[in-house]
Amino acid sequence: MSTRLRKGVILFLVISISFVFYQNFDFETFTSSASKAPPNLIVILLDDAGYEELMDPQITPRINEFRKEATFFPYFYTTPMCSPTRVSMLSGRNAADYSILWVCDSDAIFGIPNKDATIPTSLKSRGYHTAALGKWHASINSNNFYNAEKKIRISDVFPMAKEYDIESKFDFHMRTVSVMADGYFDPVLQFPNYVEKKYRENNVREHSEVLLASEVIKYLRGKSQEPSKKPFFMQYWLNAPHDPFQPDPAMIPDSEGEFKRSYLRYIEGDARVAGLARDEWAKANRVKLYRYLLKTADRQIGRVLDFINSSDEYLKNTVILITTDNGGTRLTRVGDSPWGNKDHLGRDMRGFKTDLYEGGIRQPLFVKIPGQRSTTVNNSMLHVMDIFPTLLDLSNSGSNANERGQLQGESFANVLRDPRITKARKAPLYWAFKAQNEGILKTDGFDIVNFVVRDGKWKFISAPYTPEEGSFGTKGCDPCLFEFANGHSNEHWSKNLAEKNPDLVKKYQELYVRWFLQATQIPLSVDTQSSAVRTTERTIAGLGTRMPQERVFDFEFPEGRQDQYVRFQNSLKFDINRLDFTVSATIFPKNLNKLPQVIAHRPGSWILQVNGARQLEVVFFSRDGKTYKVTSDQKMTENRYYNIAFNIHSFKKLESVVKIFATRYPNEGTAGGKFERLKVPAGKEKIPRGLMSNSNSIFVGAKPESNLNSFNGSILNIRMYHSPLRPEHITFGMRKWDFDSKSP
Repeated sequence: MSTRLRKGVILFLVISISFVFYQNFDFETFTSSASKAPPNLIVILLDDAGYEELMDPQITPRINEFRKEATFFPYFYTTPMCSPTRVSMLSGRNAADYSILWVCDSDAIFGIPNKDATIPTSLKSRGYHTAALGKWHASINSNNFYNAEKKIRISDVFPMAKEYDIESKFDFHMRTVSVMADGYFDPVLQFPNYVEKKYRENNVREHSEVLLASEVIKYLRGKSQEPSKKPFFMQYWLNAPHDPFQPDPAMIPDSEGEFKRSYLRYIEGDARVAGLARDEWAKANRVKLYRYLLKTADRQIGRVLDFINSSDEYLKNTVILITTDNGGTRLTRVGDSPWGNKDHLGRDMRGFKTDLYEGGIRQPLFVKIPGQRSTTVNNSMLHVMDIFPTLLDLSNSGSNANERGQLQGESFANVLRDPRITKARKAPLYWAFKAQNEGILKTDGFDIVNFVVRDGKWKFISAPYTPEEGSFGTKGCDPCLFEFANGHSNEHWSKNLAEKNPDLVKKYQELYVRWFLQATQIPLSVDTQSSAVRTTERTIAGLGTRMPQERVFDFEFPEGRQDQYVRFQNSLKFDINRLDFTVSATIFPKNLNKLPQVIAHRPGSWILQVNGARQLEVVFFSRDGKTYKVTSDQKMTENRYYNIAFNIHSFKKLESVVKIFATRYPNEGTAGGKFERLKVPAGKEKIPRGLMSNSNSIFVGAKPESNLNSFNGSILNIRMYHSPLRPEHITFGMRKWDFDSKSP
């Protein structure tokens, strides 16, 4: 074949393929949609749905019909659990920035403070009406009780609770409450101002997802009937298919006669079902029940989509996103394999919900923009925090300067308008996830944080503990390095490339620590101070090329008087989440006497001090009104420098665990200059009920009129992190200074 003929054949094939592609894809939709009125925006989020089941038209026929008219992103990443995914979506930031490293309980302060932008607040400023219907679980519900017996409200214990609540974010909300605890039947719906309505009328048991879809349709109908036709943003967040696995009985066909009859007895509360205790029957049938519950969710989503499709142009001018918050759970997998989830190509994905393996964090995302009539698959690597900037771009407004300063997500709106584009990420992705702490009995395990760095084709993962440990003979990865080919790796141990690439392992370990320190560090700035305290402010370079410079302070307290203090500006960030935090500093005691000397404290919450016996000590005030002390059994000496730190680890059960660290310069008696943990008497590390929290400022030295004595000496380089840092992180975070005979 001649060169000219060969070129002609190639050109003909390219034109033919392009013609077929263009015939089957409606690009006019993507180019013209931006010129229309700002579209309505709907985010539909399922809970714990497995990747494989979402792609199965036998289980989710309506979602798969939607997929045929949407852009499909098979490499969409979330977090391994619901709360951090929701916080990342709403804020456009990594949930670690808000100290959300695990599921959010209703007994602690957490969430996105009102000063930060969110999808609803930003869109509201652009003329959108905003609504949240369904599950919330992205902040505290300040009307809840943390102690039902004492009838103490969260807002009574945490004055700042409303700073994070749903009430301050949306124009309208309707929350489904108590589904996880009480099941899907006889649901309670909560409306603005905490007006609650329980549904059980005419002795007919209502299913939560059916009621939720009806409320969503009611909202949509109301918006379409308004004369103004104001655009809206709505998040339709389902509880399904999260356990308990209780589908709508209408989803179970009559052909499943005996199973359906048994299920009806189960939901009516019979003690025994089909010869088994009711819980045992549910456990034996949980996979089937899960799939019917997902079918229930799919049908209700279909009702909402049908209403939009049959409505006028106002509702048809709507961008719709459908995805799930994390990977499928082990409860819904068949067998005991670590590769229970599969992706869109049937490839095994290791791990489940609560794992940082692909099975826990990679989901399908389907997005349909107004007028779209055809589908395409786009292999861009996306993250849930990309949704915020994308919606801003799709609203025809884009982000403003303040939002750009906050957003870490990257818009993929251009990909939606032209799916021929493959988006390249500008920076690595990071995950930090607190391992299942309440399942670990030893206090030394409480600070375990699994983490991932995803950089192009590389995935670096440190997961020394996973909830499935022992069930399939593994202790996780510590560390593992996987190379992704065509966007996939099944993350088998045999493919761990960590030993063959020590330089990459070191690189990603350092990148993670730098990112984690930056994400969790609380910026400090001096508000007021007494005239007797001498303060030196320094600016130091960031730990990495993309990290900003940091202001640090050195304080000199010439005496231990009560009126010597420095007050930092209050930081809301210090009180969010479950109160995990670290305080570190370098101290130089000059005159240790028989009176306790306060290094730093938050009135009513905690005091870091050197006690009268020259021991490092932390005093805590717990939620049950008691005072606890954690004291080292080693003594400090005067005129020596010490690096000190303490960690508080608080968990779902609200039992805090305290750790104290210290080393003295020039690191005498320590290996490699690392922190040594000062000895604490056994059993004195736990604080039942966790710490009391409040809105008071943080003081270095003693707050005036507190009847406490300030530290006598130097307090240098004090830092606070809202995270459970390990000793090696603390060492890294305190930097390494050159020392002379007087100061570090």
